[in-house]
Amino acid sequence: MARRTGLSVSAIRFDADEDVVAPAGYTRAGYRCYDARDEFRRVTPEAVRPAVDMLLNAWNAALGQPAYLTSTVAEILGTPPRTFRHWVADHTAASTAAPDPTN
Repeated sequence: MARRTGLSVSAIRFDADEDVVAPAGYTRAGYRCYDARDEFRRVTPEAVRPAVDMLLNAWNAALGQPAYLTSTVAEILGTPPRTFRHWVADHTAASTAAPDPTN
């Protein structure tokens, strides 16, 4: 984490000891392990941490949940919404076809 954030090892240790950012875990040798969330929280200014924490918690809660769909797409386009997977399947041929030599 020190190399990625530019923080000193002692600053990171101090934050862990003061429970500013607790490590996600420890290696067998006792080294602290930090994940991307810990790293992001460490380099985020204090003033925006509550907002960042709220967004990270919302993101975490949404993982593995079905997407929230509204009727807006159908109202605007006149067709029901599709998943990204279906869109890719419908457009793969266009993106992989050889270029038209007349263009």
